[in-house]
Formats: sequence, structure tokens, C-alpha cells
Amino acid sequence: MHPNGTPPVVPPPRDDFRSDDLFMELNDEGKAALADANWVNEHYSLGTFDEFKGQYIAVVDKKVLGHDKNLKRLRETVSRETGISVNRIVTTLIVRKQTA
Repeated sequence: MHPNGTPPVVPPPRDDFRSDDLFMELNDEGKAALADANWVNEHYSLGTFDEFKGQYIAVVDKKVLGHDKNLKRLRETVSRETGISVNRIVTTLIVRKQTA
């Protein structure tokens, strides 16, 4: 019920709805970044990045290209040194040592 006491309006079901309509199309750069983000997620829990505890890491093509405590500086440095767009660089903060 809405706060004014009326029932909510529910639109009728659509015949043309497909579940893949919920997802956006990714270009090649977006697909590569997503693959890197998945790689980071998988390896984070394995302790792969423990040496970078307390720092951000920058990953492209499943390689750590840099690390720094300052996220903005890391992204700008890696982009400048490699020519890779900051939008393509996957970054994550390594918060604590993980146990397998």
C-alpha cells in the first residue's frame, strides 16, 4: 500500500520482455575490464595480492601494473606510463591478508 492508502499500480506483463534486456552491452574495453575484475576477485581470496596490503593495485590484462596508497595518483600514473585509458584500468584496495 502507498502512504495515501491506495494499492500500488502494477503494470501488465510484457510479451516482449527478455531477461537479457536487463544487461547493458559492453564494448571490447568493457569486456576486458570485466574479465580483469573477475580475475582480481578470484585471486584476492587466494592471497595473491597480500604484499600490497593497505594499497590500491592497478590491473590490466591480468597483470598488476602498479600499486599506491593514493588511488587517483595510481590511475593517472599507470595511464600516463602505459597509454591505457583510466577507464580500462581495474583498481582495488587490498584491505587485509586473506586466508584460503
